[in-house]
Amino acid sequence: MGVLVPLYGYPLVSSGSGATRTTAPNPAWETVAANASAAPTIAVINPSNGPMPCSSPPSADLLAFQHAIAQLHQAGVTVLGYVHTSHGQRSLTLVRQDVQTYAQCYGVDGVFFDEVSNQASLANYYATAAATVRQDISSPSGKPALVAINPGTYPDLSIANTADITVMHESVDLNRPPAPPALSSYALNKYAYLAYGISNLPQIQTATLTSLFQQGIGYVDLTDQGNGADPWATLSTQYSSMIQNIQTLNRTLPPSTFCYGVGDRLNWMQTSSQFISTPQALAQLGFPASNRMIGLWLGSNWDSSYFTGIQEWMNQGSIPVVIYYYGGDLAQYGNQAWSHVESLQTAWLADAKRLGKLLSTLNGTVLVVIQPEWNIPTLQDNTQFGQFLAQVAQTIRANASHPALHLRIGTAVGDFGNYSLVQDPYWSSFDTAMKALLPSLDFTGFQEMRAAQHLDAQGAMTTYTAAQEGLSTLGPRALAFAQYLQSHYHKPILIPYVEVASYTPAGDQENWTTLSAQGYGSILQQSAELKQAGVFGLMANALFDDNSHNNSGTDYFGQASTTYGLVKSNGGANSPLIGSAPYTLKPSAQTWITETKNSIATCIVP
Repeated sequence: MGVLVPLYGYPLVSSGSGATRTTAPNPAWETVAANASAAPTIAVINPSNGPMPCSSPPSADLLAFQHAIAQLHQAGVTVLGYVHTSHGQRSLTLVRQDVQTYAQCYGVDGVFFDEVSNQASLANYYATAAATVRQDISSPSGKPALVAINPGTYPDLSIANTADITVMHESVDLNRPPAPPALSSYALNKYAYLAYGISNLPQIQTATLTSLFQQGIGYVDLTDQGNGADPWATLSTQYSSMIQNIQTLNRTLPPSTFCYGVGDRLNWMQTSSQFISTPQALAQLGFPASNRMIGLWLGSNWDSSYFTGIQEWMNQGSIPVVIYYYGGDLAQYGNQAWSHVESLQTAWLADAKRLGKLLSTLNGTVLVVIQPEWNIPTLQDNTQFGQFLAQVAQTIRANASHPALHLRIGTAVGDFGNYSLVQDPYWSSFDTAMKALLPSLDFTGFQEMRAAQHLDAQGAMTTYTAAQEGLSTLGPRALAFAQYLQSHYHKPILIPYVEVASYTPAGDQENWTTLSAQGYGSILQQSAELKQAGVFGLMANALFDDNSHNNSGTDYFGQASTTYGLVKSNGGANSPLIGSAPYTLKPSAQTWITETKNSIATCIVP
């Protein structure tokens, strides 16, 4: 949970008169900056019912705002400029002028649209206004511009979908109705809740914040100001206390709607005739009950036996995540990747129909991730490819019709590029195909894979350092990628597999068994922030090592691909068997257990 605080006061305060007149920083602004390290903070500034005009040289007022905004940025605060829309009746020309003034002279990170209509007939109005923000404003942090809207109540979904954050409550009344069913696809963590004029705030603050947190609300501000005056003209007397409460919740009470998961198959072979399921193994190995998502990878030759026993485990709370990898590693086809996909289309759609019919026999929640890692040349910039994947999704959905099945279909691009960067310019390369696919998806997603060795651009197996693989910034990079996907595509996000191999090549001076655990920890420790960015689930790909996974040396990660499991296999070399218990948990497994053990076991898929 974060705070969305309207900071409508002037950044300086004055005292005295004439020659003795002095100015000093506004304590409200100072308090927001001082507390920003404790909780994610978004501040909305309102210089004069919108921006003051630009001037050259800057006026004293403009200089005051520029200096104060820079201080908020230094403290880690995201700053939005206030623009009113008169419930969709204000001229879009004037709205654009305000946005451009903020862009040119204030250095803000985005815009907060106020007086927003909740009527679907004005969706194009707000979509146009939001597009202006995303086109004209470049955040000083390098992140995509943020759009927040304030209808003060639940809007039509078409209005909400124009924004990254929607204020669904602004009132003196603390009670709020649940979101209507028509808004079920809008992530709860994108909602903001503002309440003012609360006379008994010290007594009810903790309980109110806890309730909102448990519901999954993303942003909040509670203030005792506003009795007969503008509630946002000054700061709540309990602001620092509120931030401390939010910090405690973020640390000790993980969001109830965040899901964890482990595994790349439902059943593991201990011997040629004995199996152990992933849910059984997780329980025996001491993994917390919060690990409810179970990964099932399906290639083109998948068999219905892969699903044996799945309904039993679904009845006990497990959520299957089907990684539908029909096309396999499409990158191996280079510039012929699209031609290869074209040759597969008829068979692929027939297989999607088969998968849909199997899923139609299940009761409960099932997620399907279509063809992960497709963002490669000839596919990512190809509208036809996006349209084909959309057809795959539609085929599965059409054949999986069942009143007791809660089916959610998405895709997951690969996090490729320069791992030393947190914000990678390569992420924009898949926009063409994604936009063609997006209307058929319930969620988007991405993967994170790192190893001490993998093929280089020329196809040679090469050894890499932890720094080159970006392990120290893996968590922040994943968070930035999630924020990128959310701001561009406005869908819930799943991270269906994280893999950090424990294999250390001969002669390597780094210990990748330890580094692997650190890599997983870097992402897991960002769970609360990832939820803020729209992520609803995070999964480790493999529970056990697979000693046969390197495909006789042809795998992209070579020998490292045999060590993606959190738990060591007792099976022999080149064998898919994991052998009998007891098994040895790697440091990465200990990290996964530690970071997920305090989670609320209930997992809600949007």
